[in-house]
Amino acid sequence: MRRIFAIVLRSFWVIVVYLIAAYVAGAVVTLSAGTEWSALRDPYLDPTAAMIETGLLVGLAGSYLGAAFLIPATVAIIASEIFSIRSALSNLLGGLAVAAVSSVTTNIVPHTHVSEFRAWELLLAAGILAGAVYWLLAGRNAGKWQEVGVGHRQTAARPEQATTDTDMRDLPPKGH
Repeated sequence: MRRIFAIVLRSFWVIVVYLIAAYVAGAVVTLSAGTEWSALRDPYLDPTAAMIETGLLVGLAGSYLGAAFLIPATVAIIASEIFSIRSALSNLLGGLAVAAVSSVTTNIVPHTHVSEFRAWELLLAAGILAGAVYWLLAGRNAGKWQEVGVGHRQTAARPEQATTDTDMRDLPPKGH
């Protein structure tokens, strides 16, 4: 029962972290493309309105990237959870791979005022940063739900079933 509860909690946490990582990726794409700077330089636009516009652009880009990255990211997250892959490098490379696969399969490279090479560069950087955010918040504990309840079962084992040296050290001496 503990393991099921751990899986459910982990699943909710992974979904929340995925959304956070998608919006961070959206912020990278939006802010690096220079979209908001034109709004902030407009002398006729209120600075508050420019900030609201920038926030909306970040939200839209995050939603768009979250939808485009969903299937490859789900595959990468499930693999890291099942195999307990917790290294930062694997999450960074996973984010890069998710961005690359998503850009090829869904054609999400934006057609904006930046060149196509710059758009690819921004997208891949967003994938790496999303992988870093995911690692910081959830990836370091990937697969730990598999360990829930294991320690409880070992302590419930009878002393006659002890097989390792560590288990034997915990037993009282035989003459007492």
